[in-house]
Amino acid sequence: MTITLDDVSSLLHIPITGAFFSVNIFNKDEAAELLSELVGVSLDDAYAEFNMTWTTTVRYSWLLDVYHQRCADQHWQMAARAFLLFLVGCTLFSDKSAFAVSVAYLECFRDLNSCGGICMGRGYEHFPALCANCCRLSQIYDEDYPRTLRWKPKRDKSLVIPFRKALDEIDVDDICWTPYIEHRLKRPFEVVSLFRGWIRWGPKMYAHLPDRVLRQYGRVQTIPGSPL
Repeated sequence: MTITLDDVSSLLHIPITGAFFSVNIFNKDEAAELLSELVGVSLDDAYAEFNMTWTTTVRYSWLLDVYHQRCADQHWQMAARAFLLFLVGCTLFSDKSAFAVSVAYLECFRDLNSCGGICMGRGYEHFPALCANCCRLSQIYDEDYPRTLRWKPKRDKSLVIPFRKALDEIDVDDICWTPYIEHRLKRPFEVVSLFRGWIRWGPKMYAHLPDRVLRQYGRVQTIPGSPL
């Protein structure tokens, strides 16, 4: 299984066509300037954090400290950016390090009026067993809303590692392959979701290979094509 363009469309109700996101952060100096501008940390603090991670990433614990500091100072926009960077680092853009996130993604939240809400709804749709201890159904959800708002995570289950452990223990019979059937009247399936190729996100390239996960589209899985 993987995250598909159909997941993005159904969960967030955002367009799945358009320009790719680009970033221009390639060294510590540029990353430190971005942290200073958007979340209000000093350049010295930014460089000290980079020395801890050995690259232009920041630790989740450090981000939460920055968030609380900005809240105490009533710098709400900077606090929001720090929290959103923490959130996407734990969910959408998490990696095997499980403790840090790239500063490059902070550029996504420069204009808070244009960025949407992000949560882990996709995982709960496909893996209903996860929600037993981690989240609950929203009592006010309506199919007119983005599908991701259907779930409300519990506050005491916010760490990444417990979710990964639960996913590792998932059996094929525990998976809901087509969770958006009742949502199609509000958000029809888009043929572009079957796009096969590379998708660029900032400095990274990701392969989108729907032919390898046809069961997520309600179809019979066949032998996939050659890798890109």
